[in-house]
Amino acid sequence: GTITPNFGRLTNLKSLNFDRNSFTGTIPLEFSQMRSLEFASLKENRLSGPLPSNLNSLGRLRTLNVAKNSLTGRIPRVDGMDELQNLHLFQNQLTGTIPV
Repeated sequence: GTITPNFGRLTNLKSLNFDRNSFTGTIPLEFSQMRSLEFASLKENRLSGPLPSNLNSLGRLRTLNVAKNSLTGRIPRVDGMDELQNLHLFQNQLTGTIPV
């Protein structure tokens, strides 16, 4: 299945682990509405397309793991992610440098 944009409504959610669920499709832009999120792992799915361009609005996020998917496009800015400590992007087809 796909990740529904409705997850963006979970504005108080702090931890999200969608590892190894065979999700397909893209990561919805609404993902960035979860402003309380501190940990997000979507590794080892079949996600494709670009990372949401508005990820830098997740100022509390400490860990983002999207490794081992089929994500494409440029790596978005992370300058608004002041708490970010762990960023796992490997085994995708992302391009560019990590813009800060």
